[in-house]
Amino acid sequence: MSRARAGEALTTPQLEARLAERYKAPEFALLFNVKNRTGYSGQERFADAVSMNLFPSRGLEVQGFELKASRSDWIKERDEPRKAEAIARFCDRWWLVVGSAEIVKPGELPPTWGLLVAKGKGLAVATEAPKLDAQPLDRKFVAALFRRAVEQSPEAVTEAETRGYGRGYKNAEEHAASRVKSLEETAQRRADELLQLRQQVQRFEQAAGFSIAGWRADARIGEVVRLALAGRFDADLVSLRDQLARLLAGADDSIGALAAARAGTR
Repeated sequence: MSRARAGEALTTPQLEARLAERYKAPEFALLFNVKNRTGYSGQERFADAVSMNLFPSRGLEVQGFELKASRSDWIKERDEPRKAEAIARFCDRWWLVVGSAEIVKPGELPPTWGLLVAKGKGLAVATEAPKLDAQPLDRKFVAALFRRAVEQSPEAVTEAETRGYGRGYKNAEEHAASRVKSLEETAQRRADELLQLRQQVQRFEQAAGFSIAGWRADARIGEVVRLALAGRFDADLVSLRDQLARLLAGADDSIGALAAARAGTR
């Protein structure tokens, strides 16, 4: 990877996201794109970000940041050293934040600046920012901070709404997937039950010796089975057995008489 590409690995919004993670509430308040004043008189200057530590035990420090995603951006900043002073004079520390250490060459960092370099998923201190003799905040700069806080609030709301939409969409997807899975399981149970029913019908047809689907008197099959299970055919079967016994006895008598008659004719 070339040095230019290495220096442009992270965009400014990505650097902002890492800075916001490092300087997050409740310890810090962090504002982006802060002016040195409000109104339209005088020269406007910007800091890419300004934070204030909200814990008295940590000194309530105000820190300023310049974010550079490429070496060309840093060179412009390096060649205008007085540009940062409009806001840096109110800060206890001043930092340069870069996406790659290759953006800043040795000896280029001003002695009053610290250096934060993207590392892993966060930011690492490459050069510690020295403690500065900060001027008291004037009303114009305080007004600029308040205005930016008001302006930045809708952005936070929009971001929260986006996160909420993302969670809602994910929950809907999960619910839909669960519903589809439940329907698939129900369909599989119905298919298994149908298969078992078909197998039972097949066994019945094999035992009965005929096909239900091919017999025209379908309704009579159930009636016959019901009467048989209820024992309604028992008496008929006994009567049929007795009749067959009498026929068999008569047949035996006839056979005996016929045999005797044949013997008498000889």
